[in-house]
Amino acid sequence: MGGVNWTDNARWASSRPLDEWYGVTTNPSGDIVLELRLGDNGLFGTLPPELGDLPSLQRLDLNDNQVQGEIPVELGNLADLQHLSLTRNQLRGEIPWELGNLTHLEVLALGGNRLEGEIPSELGDLANLRELNLSGNRLRGEIPPELGNLSALEKLHLQDNLLEGTIPPELGDLANLTELNLTGNAALNGCMPEGSAVPFCTTPQAFVFTRVGRTAELSWEPVDGASHYNIYYDDLWSCEENPQYCDLLDSVTENAYTHTEANDGYWGSQYGVAACNQDGCSAWATAEDGN
Repeated sequence: MGGVNWTDNARWASSRPLDEWYGVTTNPSGDIVLELRLGDNGLFGTLPPELGDLPSLQRLDLNDNQVQGEIPVELGNLADLQHLSLTRNQLRGEIPWELGNLTHLEVLALGGNRLEGEIPSELGDLANLRELNLSGNRLRGEIPPELGNLSALEKLHLQDNLLEGTIPPELGDLANLTELNLTGNAALNGCMPEGSAVPFCTTPQAFVFTRVGRTAELSWEPVDGASHYNIYYDDLWSCEENPQYCDLLDSVTENAYTHTEANDGYWGSQYGVAACNQDGCSAWATAEDGN
């Protein structure tokens, strides 16, 4: 993996004890590798499947490198692994379902790559997982309801993918969740169930309005699980660029609204709409007529 050109390759491939090699941690006797920490170290090339032959490995951290190719299915053999971080590389292909075998895993961070395909439902078997970060990839399909089985999960980051469908209600069972980000998935629809540890609704899509004189007709696609929609308005500034100037105009239960007192002057009218339930509201979708 380009070891000659690593930022720090001190004592690698030397006769020195393994625990003196940069980024390597071993057991006290020095004959079993427990950790590989080579993040931001100039690695490139593909991940060797032989990493799966380190049965006692507890931490593999290769984030912020230029690693390419697919994630070897052999990583699913690392029964003692607790922390797997491959973020911000150039990995491609699908997430191996075999990672669901890593029952001791607490952190799975694969964000910022080019991973494709669906999220394996087998990840729902990771009973000790506290952090799951798959953001910034090209993952498709629906969010597996099996992720609702991750009772220890505290952080779930799936933003900036191509996920679709509705938010599975099973995610509302994640009682220990403190961070949730599902934004940037344009085809994803819905709200977290009311009473969830972390509230969330997707931003309304296809928000448009037409105007005749001072009457504006607004419409948008409905958001599953939203109890109402907040309408924001300003007749001088863009809600998107200057949200502090936009005022709450009204709250409605339907996915359409008629505003009979819109400005018909030079600046036009700017609107925002957010999907809400009793726990909170989504980010705004915005629209303006450009007059």
